[in-house]
Amino acid sequence: MHPGNDSLARTGPNAHLPGMIAFVCTRLIEAYPHHAVLDVNGVGYHLCIPLSTYDRLPQTGTEVQLLAHLQVTDH
Repeated sequence: MHPGNDSLARTGPNAHLPGMIAFVCTRLIEAYPHHAVLDVNGVGYHLCIPLSTYDRLPQTGTEVQLLAHLQVTDH
C-alpha cells in the first residue's frame, strides 16, 4: 500500500500484495465486445473488457495499451 494514497487501500487476506499486472502495451490480435486477445512477446493474453473499451479499440494488428486488474475467484 502506498502511504498517503487512500484510493489504493485494500482489504482482505491479500491486502499487502500489489496487483500482478498493471497494464499491457502490445499488439491487439482479436477484439470482441467482452474480451480482447493480446500478443505479448508470443504469449496470448485474454483480457475481459467492458463494452465501452471495445468501442474505443483500434483495428486488430495495431498497438494498444490496456489497464489490467487481476481478479481471483473460487470457481
